[in-house]
Amino acid sequence: MVLDDAVIVYLNGTEAFRTNLPAGPVTYTTLSSASWENQSVRAILDKSLLVTGNNLIAVEVHLLHRHHQRHAPGRC
Repeated sequence: MVLDDAVIVYLNGTEAFRTNLPAGPVTYTTLSSASWENQSVRAILDKSLLVTGNNLIAVEVHLLHRHHQRHAPGRC
């Protein structure tokens, strides 16, 4: 995946991968701990998180700065 600046990946509701974020709970106000503009990252997810049937992947993107112009409301 290509990210800007941090990401958490959830597989079926369980955190499966995180980069550039502090350990522990994360909220929508948590900022990235580093600036990674358009960095490619490879994540290998634990196959034990897969279930029979449909699986759901969810991704949270966190920025280094609160007011990042590319991600301002109405510009996503």
